[in-house]
Amino acid sequence: FYTVIIPEGRNLAISSIPISYEIDLGKSYASTFQNYGTIDTTKSRLLNEFTREMNLQTDYPIHVNYLDNKMVNAFALPGGEIFIFDGIMNEIDSYEQLVALIGHETGHVVNRHGLKHQVEQYSTMIIIQLLTGASDENLQAILSNAAQLNLLSYSRNAEREADNFGYDIMIKTQTNPKG
Repeated sequence: FYTVIIPEGRNLAISSIPISYEIDLGKSYASTFQNYGTIDTTKSRLLNEFTREMNLQTDYPIHVNYLDNKMVNAFALPGGEIFIFDGIMNEIDSYEQLVALIGHETGHVVNRHGLKHQVEQYSTMIIIQLLTGASDENLQAILSNAAQLNLLSYSRNAEREADNFGYDIMIKTQTNPKG
């Protein structure tokens, strides 16, 4: 059920959601994620200029936010908002690594991973509630754990897909993928 019905239902639902809605959704979430740190407007502007130079050719308006936070992380929201933390930028040693990072995060956007994840979570929660009702908390916990295991598998696939997209971006921009 979790490996066939939910993913197929998710894909059907996703295909009916317009990109414009997804862009608005990501922008509405962006203010929430700004709580991770202060946005450095100068570094954000430079990253956005760099990203435009990459000529990503997507249907999404990719917008990069540079967060002053020592966490070694970056993530993409639905619709094109990308957050890159100061901690990961301090680990980047080359142009090639920055291209790979932005390519990877853009891969999450273009492949609609954030939206897919959200639709899958909501559909899983609804199914668990329909199967268990509100009374049996033990069964609900077991099914919830099963759903989380399925989402971990999905997450690994999404990361692999984003890595492949980032690699393709490196090839298209004539950036050495060994970098």
